[in-house]
Amino acid sequence: MTPAIERAIRARRRSFTGVTLTRTAGNPPTSPRGDAIDRLVGFVTLTIVTRQTMTTSAEVPSWTFLTNHAHVLLCIAQNPEVRLAEIARLVGIGERAVHSIVSDLVEAGYVMREKHGRNNVYEVNLDRPLRHPLEAGHQIAEIFKPLARPPRSKA
Repeated sequence: MTPAIERAIRARRRSFTGVTLTRTAGNPPTSPRGDAIDRLVGFVTLTIVTRQTMTTSAEVPSWTFLTNHAHVLLCIAQNPEVRLAEIARLVGIGERAVHSIVSDLVEAGYVMREKHGRNNVYEVNLDRPLRHPLEAGHQIAEIFKPLARPPRSKA
């Protein structure tokens, strides 16, 4: 990926939904909706299609204290019947990434998954230890209990 594309992506602070390579003869196509970044590389146009995440770039900082695994776990703790598509929208990552993260959490014993008809219902095991050696003496409950509560209304 060229530095120009990388800069454009960082400036827009959106997540990728796909990359399409198409052969062109002449000028690169223009995007009718303005939601793609097109670059002509030789005779191949690289189109990176993006989707808007839950927040605008002004609201999302360039880094956060929690990982995507923590964000997914927090979404599940707040709503055990949440769908993967909703988690993806809230966290700002793809559904495949959410599925992979949920599988990691289930495999490690942090989340239990139970099938109810066609839907999954999740339960978070807050008694598990944090995974990094620096935090090994602490349980995830110490972090997630305060975060899993609904935010206080500003009165």
